[in-house]
Amino acid sequence: MRTKPVQTFFEKLNQARFLLLSFLVLLMVGGCVVLSGLPVEAVPDISPQQVLVSAVAPGLATEEVEKLITFPVESSMAGIPGVKDLRSVSRSGVSVVYIQFEDNSDINLDRTRVNERMAQARTLLSVPGVSLNMGPLTTGMGEIFQFQFKGPGLSLMALNRLMNWTVAPQLKLVPGVAEVNIGGGAEETWEVTLDPNRLLAYGLSVGDVYRAIDTSNAASGGGWIEHHAEQQVIAGRGLLRSLADFGAMTIKTGPGGTAIRLRDLGCISTGPRTRLGAVTRDGKGEIVTGVVMMEKGASSNATLAGIRAALPAITQSLPAGVTLAPYYDRAMLTNRTIATVRENLLIGAALVVAVLLAVIGNLRASLLIASVIPFALVCAMTGMRVFGISANLLSLGAIDFGMIVDSSLVVVEHVLSRRLKEPDMPFGTLVRSSAQQIVRPVSFAILVIIMVYLPVLTLEGIEGRMFRPMAQTVIMALAASLLYCLVWVPILCVSVLRTTGVPQETRLMAWLRRHYQPLFSRCARRPRLLVGGSLGMCVLAAALTLTLGSEFVPQLEEGALALHTMRLPSASLNTVLHSVRQQERLIKTFPEVETVVSNTGTGAIPTDPMGQNETDSFILLKEPRTGRSQAELVAAMGKALQENLPDALYSWSQPVQMRMDDLLSGVRTPIAVSIYGDDLPTLTRLGNQIVKTLNNVQGAADVMAEDEGTVPFVHIDVNRENAGRLNVRVQDILDMVEAIGGHIGRPVTAQNAIIATQAQLDPARTRSLAAIGALRVPQADGRGTVLLSQVADIRQQDGPPRISRDGIRRRVVIQANV
Repeated sequence: MRTKPVQTFFEKLNQARFLLLSFLVLLMVGGCVVLSGLPVEAVPDISPQQVLVSAVAPGLATEEVEKLITFPVESSMAGIPGVKDLRSVSRSGVSVVYIQFEDNSDINLDRTRVNERMAQARTLLSVPGVSLNMGPLTTGMGEIFQFQFKGPGLSLMALNRLMNWTVAPQLKLVPGVAEVNIGGGAEETWEVTLDPNRLLAYGLSVGDVYRAIDTSNAASGGGWIEHHAEQQVIAGRGLLRSLADFGAMTIKTGPGGTAIRLRDLGCISTGPRTRLGAVTRDGKGEIVTGVVMMEKGASSNATLAGIRAALPAITQSLPAGVTLAPYYDRAMLTNRTIATVRENLLIGAALVVAVLLAVIGNLRASLLIASVIPFALVCAMTGMRVFGISANLLSLGAIDFGMIVDSSLVVVEHVLSRRLKEPDMPFGTLVRSSAQQIVRPVSFAILVIIMVYLPVLTLEGIEGRMFRPMAQTVIMALAASLLYCLVWVPILCVSVLRTTGVPQETRLMAWLRRHYQPLFSRCARRPRLLVGGSLGMCVLAAALTLTLGSEFVPQLEEGALALHTMRLPSASLNTVLHSVRQQERLIKTFPEVETVVSNTGTGAIPTDPMGQNETDSFILLKEPRTGRSQAELVAAMGKALQENLPDALYSWSQPVQMRMDDLLSGVRTPIAVSIYGDDLPTLTRLGNQIVKTLNNVQGAADVMAEDEGTVPFVHIDVNRENAGRLNVRVQDILDMVEAIGGHIGRPVTAQNAIIATQAQLDPARTRSLAAIGALRVPQADGRGTVLLSQVADIRQQDGPPRISRDGIRRRVVIQANV
């Protein structure tokens, strides 16, 4: 009675075999169509559910950034439902807070909640003119396309303006593009370089200039009126349309009705906004670049295809001669990785067929068994598309063809074995009877293998994001192989093997049998020796396991190198760029190098804020590579850099590998040691001790502290007692300090771009502490001025270049490579 349902099942299959074979063909064709949209990546994206909040405040010292911006933002973000971790980086002029959520959270809901808390954080900021910005909806692996923007005869500032207001908006319209991070050049401003003597002569303060700029560039609506049965809209316009308008704005009306205009107070020109970084290439100087960031969850191959399709139209909208020259495309690494996986899969399938032919001795039977491989792959990849799993090295590379063909092998081998023993039984009846006999053991065997992978599905965090898709893919492939074995293999056996001869034992199997039987007899006579030897081998294997190294994922040769360089924190941007150009020229002397692009400091979107003393150099290698291996090339480059440019610390990695290390622990190397505390000098001292210790550890390389050294800051502290006695407002003092670096005013819209306005003191008048102290600040009654040094204490003091926080606590990180 128990076998009757199974018997009926196989009889129904035989009756509907033509329908099932047609359905198989349709299933394969439909699966291949679905596979065209399967996301393809080199490795799984292990990025956490993270939202980034940043603020840029040029001129603020590191500790002031931490105290006045980072801490209020962190305090506002604490307590959001689902927050798992809260990290931040504070640097001079920039603050970035990373809010990490639970893996199963909805990222769009998380971003909405962060946006609500940003409104609260804005009320806690005491620094005027600072705006909080939420990072793009992307991941740490989202940088998929990088290009250089160049045009003959155009300055870096003009290229930056075109990139910001012509190229980037069009690229953002491509489906899958979240943001375009612009590097290099400088943001253009309409600038007035104020002469302190003219301000003094006209009796004006820098605050008067700020207010005039903000109020002289505006528009207002006057509603509408009815005139001759028509409705006419009233628009009041006081907008600046040109640089001449900017210089002609009235600051004050002097005696006799004489207008004092902005151009009377200094030089009017276009000038760069204070920048936090730069990009150079091949030792030839600065360039302007764009980094396309892919939206979280989008397909990189589909997004890249959209970008390539959009580039011709974007190029046509640019001035003559201006071009976009790609130098990095994620598809290069993806194609190389998928080609490797494809090659291994094809070789694996060929080996399976060869082994089956050698064991079974029948070509038809071998091909019938191997036919389960494409079916299982198509079904598994279709499931990957449905569940949003990308095709990558781990998800596809984990598929074992040996496990895939096991169930079908058992069915076919059992059919052939029974045919040899029962040649008179009708072949269709024999196949159905054979399938009925093995359906339980085959199903049980496949289910046992599937159960082995079930614990992997329970992994969480980074381990889950890395290995859960692999387990899901293998389970789907095994389930598809079992379905194929039970439904289509019996039908194909009847159709394909009916006329084939009964295979005899192959020579390989006969040779193995001749040697196996005597060996088995000898082992059966000495069970204690056999068990003892087996246990001894297990103990030896366990001991050898302790000496093996381990790593989270195997390293890929990406076809590119990433070099992180640190110089003295006090070095100016121009000094660092001079050294970077020398570094690039040296690297370019190696014949394996195609190009070198170096990012120094922080980009327009500070996803990974670096100091102006830090540089990330991306070294793209030529294809195909010959001669030295990648490891040998890195060793040779490192030696050349240390010998010729010993003024820096160098740390080697690869672009994707460096990003994965950063996502794992917030640092860019495989090994990191974190020290937590509140006192910065103590943290620095302990960090230096750990650096010395790790340098003595065998195998440790590129050991360095993340926040090494100090930066000289000029602190101008208001002396409230003197300011009150001399009748000077604190705001007037701070306005004068802000004018040293440049006050950013209300922007103007011109030349299809939004251009900021800037008021800055002549740099020639602020080059030293004595010159700064000699600046004159107006008294509140307007009857005179006093020296800045009379109402403020001006001194130079060293401070930290960076302050990292984790869980609202300061930390110092020591990083090392292996």
